[in-house]
Amino acid sequence: MANKVKEKTKNKTKVKEKETPKEKENYIGKVYPSYFVYYNAKQKKERIKSRPVLIIAEPIGKKDTEYTVLPISTVSRTEFHNDDYDVKLTAKKLTKAKFDQDCYVKTQKRTTIYKSNIDFKKCIVDLKKEYPGIYGNILKRMTLFDQMIAKEARKK
Repeated sequence: MANKVKEKTKNKTKVKEKETPKEKENYIGKVYPSYFVYYNAKQKKERIKSRPVLIIAEPIGKKDTEYTVLPISTVSRTEFHNDDYDVKLTAKKLTKAKFDQDCYVKTQKRTTIYKSNIDFKKCIVDLKKEYPGIYGNILKRMTLFDQMIAKEARKK
């Protein structure tokens, strides 16, 4: 929506259209490709890999540039799958998503990532909008994990 602004010049008053700032885009609930640094034990050095992430929180504070995210992984080895906290994303069912294969949102692996490491130009899917049931399940499992952690932390 544009606002009209009066601008005075020497002998004339012009009415000029002024653009209002665009509303800040909300990234929460959307999946984007990102870049993660990891340690490759075979090569004995740090490497970088692309991994999709679900954004669950915007940066907090004026100077913060990190988004809180949940990583998404294919979990090829079943011993690394967690039935309580992993949420399966089935490629065939998520027709609006751009997934090549089934994968899991790792609700117990929350992390932060710098905005410069997220490719905001390539939204894979807006889970919050397109699949609200799945998004709700992700938040539910994340909350259950948080409650379990808090309970464990209170133990003597």
